[in-house]
Amino acid sequence: MSKKRFQVVEELDPASVQGVSDIQRNHYLSLGYKPYLMADGRIKWLTQANRVYRTAQAAHHMPLAIKTGGSPAKGRRRRKHSNRIINFVRQNWLILVLVLLALIAIVYVLR
Repeated sequence: MSKKRFQVVEELDPASVQGVSDIQRNHYLSLGYKPYLMADGRIKWLTQANRVYRTAQAAHHMPLAIKTGGSPAKGRRRRKHSNRIINFVRQNWLILVLVLLALIAIVYVLR
């Protein structure tokens, strides 16, 4: 279902709806749709489930009465992308130091 929010003003009589042919009107009624007048003046054909869902969605949408200061991106944080090699060294520094010491010891013994 679409997440568009709108207000249903009233249910209309299907016979009074203009701009819809009799065949379309009968088809919509056979599928369980009913015409509803929206707050912006449009007519939508909704099922009972759609009407309840849309009404609930419209009720949850509360516009902000007072606009807060600051930029809209103030609360968002950007992820820092670090170099993969540096990240690998940070996580495995102890093992790398031990391997380096072992290599130095092997080179010293072979001389």
